Amino acid sequence: MLRLSQWVCPLIILGIIGCSGGDPVNEARKLPDSAEQASTETAATDNATKTDSDMPAEKSETTETTQTDPPIPVAPEKRSSLEGKWILVLGQQGSDYYIWLLDFVPSTDKDSKQVYSVKLIDSSSIIPLPELTDTIASETSTQLTFDLQGTAFDFAGELSADDGVVYGNVMVGGERCDAAKLVATKVTSMEQYGEAVPMAEREALTIAIQSPDEPFTKLRQFCRDNPTSPLCLDGYRQLIAQTKSEGLDTEAVVELADEYIAASKTWGKRMELYSHVQAAMFLSLTKNQPQAALSYLAKAEAALTPETEGWKSQIELYRTKANIANALQQASSEDAAEKKQGLESLTKFHASEPFDPSITFALAQNAEAAKQLDAAIAFYAELSAIPFMEQILQSEWQQNSAEHPLPTETLAKLWKEKNKSTEGLDNFLQKAYSKSIYSFSKKAEETAEMKAGNKVVLAELFTGAQCPPCVAADIASGGIEATYPHSRVIVLRYHQHIPGPDPLTNEDSESRFFYYQGRGTPTLTIDGATVENPGGILPQVVGLYERIQETITPLLAEKTDTKIELSANSKDGQLALSASATGLGEKTDNLRLRLVLAEENIEFIASNGIRQHEMVVRAMPGGVEGVAAKDGKLEFSESLNLAEFKKNLSEYLIAFEEGQGVEFPVKPLSLKKLHLVAFVQNDETKEIVQSASIPVSGKLDFSKPAPAKKKEEKKPAAKPADEKKKDDKKPEAKKGPELKKEDKKKDNK
Repeated sequence: MLRLSQWVCPLIILGIIGCSGGDPVNEARKLPDSAEQASTETAATDNATKTDSDMPAEKSETTETTQTDPPIPVAPEKRSSLEGKWILVLGQQGSDYYIWLLDFVPSTDKDSKQVYSVKLIDSSSIIPLPELTDTIASETSTQLTFDLQGTAFDFAGELSADDGVVYGNVMVGGERCDAAKLVATKVTSMEQYGEAVPMAEREALTIAIQSPDEPFTKLRQFCRDNPTSPLCLDGYRQLIAQTKSEGLDTEAVVELADEYIAASKTWGKRMELYSHVQAAMFLSLTKNQPQAALSYLAKAEAALTPETEGWKSQIELYRTKANIANALQQASSEDAAEKKQGLESLTKFHASEPFDPSITFALAQNAEAAKQLDAAIAFYAELSAIPFMEQILQSEWQQNSAEHPLPTETLAKLWKEKNKSTEGLDNFLQKAYSKSIYSFSKKAEETAEMKAGNKVVLAELFTGAQCPPCVAADIASGGIEATYPHSRVIVLRYHQHIPGPDPLTNEDSESRFFYYQGRGTPTLTIDGATVENPGGILPQVVGLYERIQETITPLLAEKTDTKIELSANSKDGQLALSASATGLGEKTDNLRLRLVLAEENIEFIASNGIRQHEMVVRAMPGGVEGVAAKDGKLEFSESLNLAEFKKNLSEYLIAFEEGQGVEFPVKPLSLKKLHLVAFVQNDETKEIVQSASIPVSGKLDFSKPAPAKKKEEKKPAAKPADEKKKDDKKPEAKKGPELKKEDKKKDNK
């Protein structure tokens, strides 16, 4: 049966100009662009059924339109050449977006051969006006290259003799390929094309996918009936993604994939090539027909051109996924030799793909069947302890109509079988989490250039214990810490009450979030610069980790004259802190020295599955605003009472509970090991020029309250001689009971 679980829509416009606002948790549930997320269950029915507001009416040059009709920009005649004006149209989410007006002007070259020059006339309000940087145009084909706010946007298309439309495709940033077209027009302005125009085929698509009778067959027929609609390509991808749940055999799957590839030819050679990659993607991610997927990938790789070379990384990714699917099939084979080969392959993949639950589950099942109790417990513990592993498995089983006991249930059963009770299982799960969660990270190999640099990089992650899309950022940043020592890279985590209450939050961590004008979690900055799109779950961890590394590597090679000296010593319940920064240069007006007390490691099972929280910010001594330079120097010195420090954290959480009407199940305030982190930041540019970190030395004693401050006797100000005479008369002393009453009031305060 057809599942309305995922429509793969390009969302080029949003990807280029960005979007604002929104709940970060709900944002993470939207259909992802990354192919790694494409196999995750996503409710995307609205992509086919939602209604966009109609565009404002326009008076056509050839026909009259009513106020409720969308404007018709297409010229009435069918053109046989590219001469004239055309509008570039992107088809996305069941709607057409008319974005740019172009004019193709014929002329002759020095050899009297007809050529075309292209002018970019206007842009709709949907997308900014780009720069047209390169044009190739003949009588019936064209390739146009635009620079859109630093992003390469390339259109290639061919004029159709059937309907006079230029069908083609766009590549954005050299990585993705999506359907687009040029439609003939006589308009001279894009002023009235600021909204999406629903595709005429959208209603037919809705009827097909909502059909109670054979929706798979109905959708396939829709694709065959609408070869010139972008929805045809989306429909074929959806069909290929459902071939496993539909139970199609190898021959039927290949026939459908070939049908999709043939349909893609309408949109140009690049789209035909990309359809090979897309077909393989859905087959490999649904772990279906891996041999067919490998065949399509081989054809795509052989046909790569210099302009499509960027797809090689996608091909390598899906080849790995297809090989994993093949190993899974082998591991379930009745043939002993094939089964052995599959298990050997899965064992290797388990090391390189630690967050693929299907691999771990297959190894756990086989270890359990072979009575290898310890190995089975270890594999089931990974599935139980690592965030979302069990949930991803459940989603996959549901899609394939498979039934299995949950890993947590099997683990409890096996643990009890071995140990006669479940005692000690929680500690074992924590150890399994700590052992496997950063297994993807590798120790950094510093180049000679990096070794010469003395820059210490600071990453600041704003996260939340109830934030599902924070999982990738939490784990990836932990992997960065496992890769680099604190003398090269420092990672701080400021917890927020987003999307729900978080007992690791404090007033200073919230204020720091406001400093960066944070909008949602996760937010990640590196040396004060924001990292784009750090959200995600397990499948995005490794990619984000590599992206952070790419950002950090050149920074580590930088040299700076700024040096930071730190001291942090705990004795008799007092924490003596000092910091000084030198080598600041002449301009120090915007520089601030900021200090952070961070707890090294907190074991706390958050609702999003994160069990281990490193370098959590507990306070910012000296204030969130930082210390300003004085006489060209940045210096800080303070003695902090540890009991009062802990009391402030506790009172903040209690006040939050009372104010919000909630109750934290646990308040992690052991404060076992603290670090002092300091950094120099330019408040105008937000750039962090240097950072440093040291562990707090000495015993942390939170039992000794701060000594009571002595009351200073205030001496009355000297008065002029003429006023003294008026005040010679002494006031009457207050009676005892009244004095005691006042003292009691002060004590209560």
